[in-house]
Amino acid sequence: CSSVTHAFDDIDAQAIGLMGNATGGALGRQLALEENARLLRRLHDVLLDTQATAQMYQSAASLDALTGLPNRSAFEAQLEAVCSAHMGQPHRFGLLFIDLDDFKDVNDTYGHAMGDQVLRATAAALRETLRDTDVVARLGGDEFGGVLSSLPDGGRDVRSVADAVEDELARPRVVNGVRLRIKCSVGWVIHDGEAHASDVMQAADARMYEQKRARRQR
Repeated sequence: CSSVTHAFDDIDAQAIGLMGNATGGALGRQLALEENARLLRRLHDVLLDTQATAQMYQSAASLDALTGLPNRSAFEAQLEAVCSAHMGQPHRFGLLFIDLDDFKDVNDTYGHAMGDQVLRATAAALRETLRDTDVVARLGGDEFGGVLSSLPDGGRDVRSVADAVEDELARPRVVNGVRLRIKCSVGWVIHDGEAHASDVMQAADARMYEQKRARRQR
């Protein structure tokens, strides 16, 4: 473009060549960085999808499909963790073991669909009765469990909650168009600061059956 013949000598050409090489290299590196960034974004999206899928399956594996409450395995794992955290600290938390009375009669009289609705109503009532900091789960069949933590007065508090659970479930309610009361037997124990989860569960289960037998005798 110069109006002067041979305005640029070989040194000028070499300088321009060096500048061109440097600019081309910089552009090439920038393009590579952008491509790498796109690949990283795609990889990040894939990882997020994978994590979300894994979390979904993990949640599904720990929840009871009918009631949406934690299932027995998740409850036992939580109870074991709470027992370990309170070793050497007695009377800090309690366990409820809840079994519905005459649940078979509901299925026989109204059908299993009605029985499922009663279990859902029981789960909802337990959520409303227990605190957000408590753990409530469906252990299987018509059995439910609750871990009551942060108790100022262990024995009196757990007994009070057990009575409240019985009262709330026994309150007349309409389930699938049928007015009924949900009767239950509740066994409860206070952690002694030493027992493991299986021991606490066994003790609460035994207390529940004691109450159920006494009720039947009456």
